[in-house]
Amino acid sequence: MAIPLLSPKTATSPETIEKISNEYSTPFRLRLVKSIIPLNPKTNTTEISGKFLGILALVISINLVGVLAINTQLDQLAFKIQKLKTLRNLTLDQKNAILTQEQFLNSPNHISAQALKYGMIPSPTLNYINLNKSTVKLGKK
Repeated sequence: MAIPLLSPKTATSPETIEKISNEYSTPFRLRLVKSIIPLNPKTNTTEISGKFLGILALVISINLVGVLAINTQLDQLAFKIQKLKTLRNLTLDQKNAILTQEQFLNSPNHISAQALKYGMIPSPTLNYINLNKSTVKLGKK
């Protein structure tokens, strides 16, 4: 529905069509030329030599071998990429395991348990140390 609205308005009278066709027509006519490929006098057709067919077969064979070599290289690279992706996933899993272990070792509960294991006694009151003044401020129980 929108296409007729957007198309340009043109006159289609026979005079207009003839005027346009005369304006764009060329004075040249098509003509037949002699064949540059020699004809076989017995069959009146052109011959394709065995040499040409041999060269054509050689070119096609070289192209097929080239495509096969490229395809083989692409397959080898795909296997290599898959192996590297697997190795990356394994490394990421190891990294996550190390980060989880680090979070566990840095947790206050684990540090407190390790301090008790080494013989430290928890303080009944909270004390604050001021390193600048070298003083200890006692906290509430």
